[in-house]
Amino acid sequence: MSEDNDILKELESIVNGAHEQIHSEWRDHSRQMLNSMNSHVDAIGELDSHESCAVVGVISHVGYDRYDAERIVGPNKPDDADAQLASVNHIITLEQASDVPLFFGDQGVMIIAQDIHNHVGFFVRVKHKSGRKVSYLVLPNWFAVSVNDTVHLWEYTEEDHADCKRTLTPTQFEYLSAIVIGMNGPRIMRKEMPAVFDAMVQEFRKRHEEHDDDN
Repeated sequence: MSEDNDILKELESIVNGAHEQIHSEWRDHSRQMLNSMNSHVDAIGELDSHESCAVVGVISHVGYDRYDAERIVGPNKPDDADAQLASVNHIITLEQASDVPLFFGDQGVMIIAQDIHNHVGFFVRVKHKSGRKVSYLVLPNWFAVSVNDTVHLWEYTEEDHADCKRTLTPTQFEYLSAIVIGMNGPRIMRKEMPAVFDAMVQEFRKRHEEHDDDN
């Protein structure tokens, strides 16, 4: 039995070591990806033309048959013909950084955006009046915030939630929370309650059309 226990402990050590390596590689790749996205937005110059603003992009899955190097996040060469890439598309530039919680807190806007783009994430690059730039990357299994070129990554766990709240300023945490809710709420509804999602899409589209008619 002692020998069996030694073997089990050794196997457990190997599995744990492999998991830690994979997790470390994931974190390194995620940091590189977010930094690359930041550099791309900064190079376009959209932020420089505003004193304060927020560039909002949606992240969607696309096949290699729709490859566009300007919008793709991830490897440039396909390893699998059926593999998917993550495509980032700019959808709006908010006029003020303070518009972020208002935009992502608008349930109608978030549901219509999900209906149009069928996205799995948001990338938001914010410029404050102080000149500080902060980015938010929110995906189904994890989220990240870059502040002063330092990237913080968290998963959806109580421990990470507490660490995130300790690490970020109240404003940064407010913005992140709004983006997380705005992204995950409609996405989960579409997946788990498609009939309810479709009904809400129709309702919000109807309200939008009525608003346009009144104007």
